[in-house]
Amino acid sequence: MKKTTYDGNLNYISTKRIKGDRRLIANDKDTYNNQGIYFNFNENVINNTISILIVGSFDKSNPYYGGFYLFNGIYPDNYPFSPPLMKAKTQGDNIRFHPNFYTNGKVCLSILGTWAGPPWSPSQNIGSLSITIRSLFIESPITQEPGWEKCAKIKADMYKRIIGYKNLEIAVYNVVKLSGSSDSIYFPYRTVIEKKFLELYPSYVELIHTYDTYDSKEFLSPIYGMRGYFKPKELLRKFKTLHTELTLQYPAVQVHNSNSNTVMNINSTTIPINITTTEINSTNKSSTIPINITNTKKNHRKSPNDKALIYDVGYIKESENDNKKWIVIETKSGIKRWIRYTPK
Repeated sequence: MKKTTYDGNLNYISTKRIKGDRRLIANDKDTYNNQGIYFNFNENVINNTISILIVGSFDKSNPYYGGFYLFNGIYPDNYPFSPPLMKAKTQGDNIRFHPNFYTNGKVCLSILGTWAGPPWSPSQNIGSLSITIRSLFIESPITQEPGWEKCAKIKADMYKRIIGYKNLEIAVYNVVKLSGSSDSIYFPYRTVIEKKFLELYPSYVELIHTYDTYDSKEFLSPIYGMRGYFKPKELLRKFKTLHTELTLQYPAVQVHNSNSNTVMNINSTTIPINITTTEINSTNKSSTIPINITNTKKNHRKSPNDKALIYDVGYIKESENDNKKWIVIETKSGIKRWIRYTPK
């Protein structure tokens, strides 16, 4: 059997098929984006490179929540009769993010020919491959390691806890920071990454706080020899600084309401509309004038709309609801809340 090559010597069939794959992806762009899958390619240039950005999960119980995972690869010269060669590029601190993703970038999947099981078939394409990869980001990833399918819950939870923290530190914070550099592998996805970070920010903060009790404590993974320290307070400060910087760049970005699946705009509740009024004069002419009306729904909240938990204890903020100053305190149970600020 002739050995598969990845030299960029695409033939007529390969070129035609790559064009077809790209067309299918373009036609279903919104569907992919809604699943957290993004592609980057130049429609005017046919080459053998592949780039896929996947948001690990939108479920907060999943350790990959809001993480940005980049997969780069190349088409084989005889595509689609052989599978692409793919690499997992989101790496750091020698963390094995998933049993199927090695720290050297290897992606273990039977359809890629890197693991036993159902092989690649010409009917598959880059779109179906991206969906298969995203399906690996499950809530208990250690069960994907052979021999660990029924491991003790305490071990599965420890691995999940480590991955969840490193997802926030590396796959979120580090990636967002790197995406702003023009020579970064994430730069082509910069706008997507930065806006998604702002949208998910409140939930990121909530998740960081779940590690508060582990602050400065060392972790040791039950598998792969991963070790290090949880530093949620330091990580939270980094997130807040980054959030402030990006908010200035994208003042109109919407944020996900952490209590529902809806999205809300945090910048305005005033809706500009046109209405027709009748002038009360002898000519009785009608005219259209633009006016603003505000949301008539009663808001009995006086404290700031932002959740207190996203700020440090002692932070003072003027509320948009009563124009008074409020300060963040921490209750005996460890819960942050707003109280009216009274200068001493």
